[in-house]
Amino acid sequence: MGGSLFPKARMARVVNLRSYCHMNRKYNYILFLLLLCSSRAMSQAPVISYGDFRFFVRNETIKPVTPVNKGGKVPSKIYGATSLYMGRSAGAFNHPTSVDVDHAGNVYVADEYNNAIKKINKDGTVITLATRSLNRPSGIAVDKNGTIYVADCFNHRIVKILPNGSFKVIAGTGYPGSSDNRIGSLASFRYPVSVAVGEDGNVFVADEGNNKIRKISAEGDVTTLAGDGQPGSTDNSNGKLARFSQPNGLTVDRSGNVYVADQLNHKIRKISPTGSVSTFAGTGIAGFNNSSRLLATFNNPRGITIDAIGNIYITDVGNQLVRKINNLGVVSTLSGTGAAGSFNSNDGSRSTFFFPNDVAIDNNGNLFVADCLNHSIRKVSVTGYNILPGILPEGLSFDRTTGVFSGTPKLNEEGQQFTVTAYNAYGESTTDVTIAIALQPGNALSFDDVDDVVNVQDAPGLTPETVTVELWLNLRSNPQSLRSARFLVKRNSKMRYDDSYSIGLNEYGCFIAVMASGTGLEGSQVIATSTQKAMVNRWYFVAGVFSKDSLSIYVDGKLGSKVRSGFPISKGYNALSLGFDKFPYLADEVRIFKTDRSAKIMDDMLHIVDPEDPDLIAYYNFNSGTPGGANKNYTTLFDQSGNNYNGKLLNFVNLNGNESNWVESLAMVIPVAEDPVGITADGFAAKWRAPIFGKVDHFFIDVSETENFDRLVEGYANKKITGTTAEVKGLKSGQNYYYRLRAGKAILEEQSASSNTITTKTLK
Repeated sequence: MGGSLFPKARMARVVNLRSYCHMNRKYNYILFLLLLCSSRAMSQAPVISYGDFRFFVRNETIKPVTPVNKGGKVPSKIYGATSLYMGRSAGAFNHPTSVDVDHAGNVYVADEYNNAIKKINKDGTVITLATRSLNRPSGIAVDKNGTIYVADCFNHRIVKILPNGSFKVIAGTGYPGSSDNRIGSLASFRYPVSVAVGEDGNVFVADEGNNKIRKISAEGDVTTLAGDGQPGSTDNSNGKLARFSQPNGLTVDRSGNVYVADQLNHKIRKISPTGSVSTFAGTGIAGFNNSSRLLATFNNPRGITIDAIGNIYITDVGNQLVRKINNLGVVSTLSGTGAAGSFNSNDGSRSTFFFPNDVAIDNNGNLFVADCLNHSIRKVSVTGYNILPGILPEGLSFDRTTGVFSGTPKLNEEGQQFTVTAYNAYGESTTDVTIAIALQPGNALSFDDVDDVVNVQDAPGLTPETVTVELWLNLRSNPQSLRSARFLVKRNSKMRYDDSYSIGLNEYGCFIAVMASGTGLEGSQVIATSTQKAMVNRWYFVAGVFSKDSLSIYVDGKLGSKVRSGFPISKGYNALSLGFDKFPYLADEVRIFKTDRSAKIMDDMLHIVDPEDPDLIAYYNFNSGTPGGANKNYTTLFDQSGNNYNGKLLNFVNLNGNESNWVESLAMVIPVAEDPVGITADGFAAKWRAPIFGKVDHFFIDVSETENFDRLVEGYANKKITGTTAEVKGLKSGQNYYYRLRAGKAILEEQSASSNTITTKTLK
């Protein structure tokens, strides 16, 4: 009953070295190794990941998110997809009770009320193999040689059908009884309902009427493997003292363990090769609960089979479900809603069955179900991808054949976790991914001036030969009040001058990039300093480029300064830290690259980075928490690059749930300045576009006589404006002027970074 097959890993093709005699032995050997390695690469479970967190911008079509698979290939099927394999009208089935599959993929059916054994060929044709003197055949199994074994239930006997079509009774007198005998035809059974065949040729029988599991050796000797004949649920190391209650389906694993669907005990029992009986799964109480195997519940389990890697599949008749116990002992539902019906769906959780009585699996990840009261054979895929929960945010879709997320998200989502599992014939891989959706690049993390810090454990990948660090910063206190502060630092192993690389502020309030040689001696570091002084409550895009030749600092996409370094980036075992020095600020969109991004920094300022960029070392978008929420469960800063350099949040008040350190961010929420209109001798009308990201309700305009904005026009220094135009008056004729914008939001005490600068000239 689905217990005779053990799908084999495909063997490497044997290379006939003689056919390559024109090649030398070395090249033949290399070819052989390549083929062998290729086969081994195919013969392994998948190992998938997406990165822990994915942020999508609302109403923007996302770049398809494809799983990274470092293991075996996942077939292009849909896990749990359920379809009709052969129906009553096509195959003339009437109450099919048992099913099995041979190594060629042919399906065999015990068609109980037709008193027939039928075969469904791979081409879909159905033939009748046997009807002679059968009386309600209830169980079927096919061995590795193609011999069919049948539990001829109401004749109280076991018969076999050889590949040549000959029919033979191998055990049972034809009358009900419970006697063992070395001569099979003299032994007796009472309503045997299921058979399974081990690789050694032993046949196991679920002798339901006797509450026993019987064994028929290859020589025909019939013995009792387990069960004392009385109904019950007793486990015992001596199998003959154990008890079952109408045992039904059987399957055998490669080690010779027999698994029993003990239907009225609502359990799955296990019988070792020595006869010891134990409870493998189920509490013994009828019900439905997916959990670890001994905490799960079943309701009249009847059919059972096992695959090549130890996953067990069960038809849970009372629940109208097909269930699975994976090789880690976790019970799940593969297909079925729990209601009776005959609905097929690519989503197994929507399919329905009507008394699924037995199950068998082939070599290609197809599970066949004898759907008894639907008088049909159904097929369920056990390879491909699955996602839970199955309903994604509106506008997003998940391709269950490829594991790819795609679409255009329509609604905000603060952060929902999805569990994706990939299945192939050699195992499964599960990963979690949290999806957040917003109109802007999400949230920022607020650091206090006491002890907030995020630490990323040291790893060699964090200190390559060249590093570009980019981050958005918003100062919450006067920067001149401190001697200096570091916002991001990767430290080396020294006590002093320990910056492998860092971004911070000097005592004058200017952004700096610092790099140390690793000697720990005074004078062993270089500093690149920007000329622009930082202001409070304003977002800045700060970047540093570190290499053995030079060190550069950029602010809002513009080069602040570049100095010679003269030494490589120093290594060390200390963490990469955010909030290392005590200074209040907001941080957002931290990116660390292993290349020089000098030519791309302005573009990086205006765009969300691609998490799959091969040059990314780490990427933190700070979109895990909910702005204003307690966020007490968010203790990890997730690396979106897939390199898993996740950070640990330490000492944040919000981790106790008292207040929020996650706030709405205006990083990257940048207006776009446009050429003015209506130019006159004393003014013009400035124009701009609203930011690509985010939703804002006002703007700030600066108008200056100089390009560096050190001579602002009176009345136009940080002037608040609503709308996207502003009349600028009172200017000198025939003179150059410059203007830029920043965005703001009423509920936030902050401003975005400055827009691009527009140059214009008044008329003479």
